[in-house]
Amino acid sequence: MAPLRSSEASSGRESELRAPQLMPSDWEELLVIAANAVLDGLAGERPHPPAIHELPEGLLQPAGVFVTHTVSGELNGCIG
Repeated sequence: MAPLRSSEASSGRESELRAPQLMPSDWEELLVIAANAVLDGLAGERPHPPAIHELPEGLLQPAGVFVTHTVSGELNGCIG
């Protein structure tokens, strides 16, 4: 989806920008996926993607993401 421009804000496109509502179990699954990716990286391996057919419905919805990584409260990196 293209970024929303201020001229489009009143055109009805704002409904496209609503974040999907995730269940607590969806958030837990995201943490497991992230932790496994970090462990793979520390082991010198490429991250193993989760099996799409095993993901909960909430994680199958298209959405943007921004990740901030901190160490001891200090910014260590971000991507989005």
